[in-house]
Amino acid sequence: MNPRYNAVIFTSQTAANYSLVFVTRPFLTGAPFSNATTNNQGRMTRLDLLALQDRARQNTLVNLTATDCLGQFAGVFESDYQSVLLVTDVDSPNSALVQTARASTSFSRFRTIADSLAVVADIDARSVQFCLAQPADARACRVSLNGSLLGIVSLLNLASVVCVAVVLFRPSFDPLVSLGDALRSFLRRPDPTTTDSCLLTKIDVWQGRWGFREPKYWIPHDLFWLRVPSFPRWCVVVFLWAALVALAATGLAFSVSADPTGRLSAFGAASSRTMFLLPSSTPASGAALLASLPQLVLGALYLSTNSLVSAYYLSHESSLFALGEPRPLRVSSRPEGQQITSLFLTLPRPWSWFLAILFAAMAFVLSQSIFVVSIRLVDSASTTTTTASSSSAPSTSLVALGLSGTALLILLSLLLLLLIAVAAPAFRRAPPATLANGLAVGNPLAMPGGSCSAVLSARCHPSTRERADRPWRRALVWGVVRGAAGMEAGHCAYSAVGATQLDVASSYV
Repeated sequence: MNPRYNAVIFTSQTAANYSLVFVTRPFLTGAPFSNATTNNQGRMTRLDLLALQDRARQNTLVNLTATDCLGQFAGVFESDYQSVLLVTDVDSPNSALVQTARASTSFSRFRTIADSLAVVADIDARSVQFCLAQPADARACRVSLNGSLLGIVSLLNLASVVCVAVVLFRPSFDPLVSLGDALRSFLRRPDPTTTDSCLLTKIDVWQGRWGFREPKYWIPHDLFWLRVPSFPRWCVVVFLWAALVALAATGLAFSVSADPTGRLSAFGAASSRTMFLLPSSTPASGAALLASLPQLVLGALYLSTNSLVSAYYLSHESSLFALGEPRPLRVSSRPEGQQITSLFLTLPRPWSWFLAILFAAMAFVLSQSIFVVSIRLVDSASTTTTTASSSSAPSTSLVALGLSGTALLILLSLLLLLLIAVAAPAFRRAPPATLANGLAVGNPLAMPGGSCSAVLSARCHPSTRERADRPWRRALVWGVVRGAAGMEAGHCAYSAVGATQLDVASSYV
């Protein structure tokens, strides 16, 4: 199933609205019984009860231990059996039949047979000695389509295609999407509000300490990539990742504990025990949207992770201009002179492919982990003579959320892989730039706290004479373009004619 259509396509299963018949042992050998209203809440006909009694005498029913019986009928629906005789040691001298019930009645009020025994029949589950179950007729499942949601998804996809086409085919397309685009723009038209602030930092901008044209000293220090994304950005990524891990781990724990054998349900499938029954008034479309809510969290995690890793490489690309080797600007459109273009914006293609493939896999696995199952409980056909078609039998509709234990385990593994992939580069250092004293420590163009247009603008104030030569068309280097002299501070900027290294003993504006 395409994960984007998880709320559009869902499974519909047909199951037996099975009968629960609580009897004493003499019932199996033909003892008389009464099916009066007081002990026949399931409203079974006498003919059906006699037919079950006859099958029990002929040994044509499946014998289940008490433990297996209570586990078999502990799920949201039952597709293997259509009737079950629960043989109890209850003292019932006047009738071999203790009580009857229907699955649909139990589902509207209870979760398991044990609940039915305790509440419907006022029987302790420990009194069940064994069970005799009648196999159900083979029933098929079907795939259901929600037409209204499919129409909405199709319209949204069409709108997305139209918007992309309008942007791509505009006659004047000059976007600001890469670092080179921003630097070219600021070098063409320097921002007067950031004049003489070449060592401006994002912290200065946050604290309002910019625009004063005050000389500053640069203090070199190593910068780990961990510090490049801002703290709020890290918080968003960690929160979304932890929310998905908690959801998957909770679902996996429920899936394992709900099955008496401890086995995981198959990939993309849920057993009757690993389903959450929703209120009967819940429409299938509402349940489908509920099942798709985790996809929204996953989509938000993709966007935030992509943004976080992009911050890594934006800072890295910026820091390369301070290493003394001239580099051309990498722009997204209309390259001029020595400028270059690329098939990626900020995130390198291997990273883009990795994240796209990883999140596509997680979206698919998530769609197979939590999904909607529409259940149609069909009343068991008469067990006396010929049986009526199940399609014409009265039915009760239920809607449930199914959990696949295997898919949830795979999802947790993929989330762990994502954690490793994002956390490992966080301990890389920005490439050190050589200082005037020959030491290579720190990098003045690294971006702790993420990108900031004011910081980029402050670095793009070459001399008026050099700007007339349109330096953005050539390979650039960032460094000291005017050295400090006496009480006059120096100045740093991008230059196409060369720049010297920063001196920690000098101030710059």
